[in-house]
Amino acid sequence: MSKKIIAALLTALVAPVASAEMFWSDTSWTLLRGSDYEVGDDEKFVYTLENASGHSWGSTFLFFDRLSNVNDGGHETYGEVGANFDIVKMDKGSFVNRIFIGTQAEFGPEDNFLYGVGAGLNIPGAKFFTVTLFKRNNGSVDNNNQVTLTWAFPFGGNFQYDGFLDATDSSDNAASSTNFTSQLKWDLGKNALSMKPGKLWLGIEYVYWNNKFGIEDSPAFNTDERNINLLLKWHM
Repeated sequence: MSKKIIAALLTALVAPVASAEMFWSDTSWTLLRGSDYEVGDDEKFVYTLENASGHSWGSTFLFFDRLSNVNDGGHETYGEVGANFDIVKMDKGSFVNRIFIGTQAEFGPEDNFLYGVGAGLNIPGAKFFTVTLFKRNNGSVDNNNQVTLTWAFPFGGNFQYDGFLDATDSSDNAASSTNFTSQLKWDLGKNALSMKPGKLWLGIEYVYWNNKFGIEDSPAFNTDERNINLLLKWHM
């Protein structure tokens, strides 16, 4: 799908924002450093800008990664922009607290557009937990399907465990892929720098990714990534 079509779809979908109430917004910067990447340079610095927001009509999430290779000096930029549009909101005591239409655009070497339906779940201890079933319209490979989970679990007053899981099925020219990426963070700002809680985090990110980018793992080309990154995250 072309960039012009994706941009037009996103413009149409996000148009209600202009007249809607925004309840909250959070912007952050993250620095990652890892040395076990697959498909390309194995050592990278990753600089990430993220924003999430909640509105009367639903929620948005976007991020942009700037990946910097340590060994060959190469650079790459990847981003995602998504909006979830609530169609049903449940009582706070319900196991399912919302049902929404999910949309997402991926920008990088290839541009992809995803759409589907999802639900927010009330999981004990979770700040949020969502499940979304997507149909993927891909750039150069056949269209396929994706299941996405997202979550955040604060605990102990000083820690948070959050992340996502993307699982795609196979197509004629792409292997099935599972990307389980999660972060375990400690509130460095609160405990060591007298900052407000939740402002500056130190921790690790672990990536468990089978058939990265839909490239089937083989003895000749390893695409199963097991990667630990050091993490520093600042919420503005």
